[in-house]
Amino acid sequence: RCAAIIDYAPPTAKDAAAIWRVMATQYKADLSDDLIAQLVDLFPEIAPRDIKMLFRLALRVATADKQPLTLVIFRRCAMFRAIKMHSEGEAE
Repeated sequence: RCAAIIDYAPPTAKDAAAIWRVMATQYKADLSDDLIAQLVDLFPEIAPRDIKMLFRLALRVATADKQPLTLVIFRRCAMFRAIKMHSEGEAE
């Protein structure tokens, strides 16, 4: 076994937006540029793997509810997965 501490920095806003776009393309989902910008602002410290898991969960919820993907759905799913969000009162 090997144990190591790996210092990991979250992706930049530009990289996070690219990851959201890749997920949307991979799962053939409609994510507008505006929604992607909102997601990048809402989840400034999200890791790429968490983007993937959150996206998949939000897509399942939206499909089950027969709704489009919205920021409300992403927020609800992020709370379920305990993903840190920018609070409403924080400066952007």
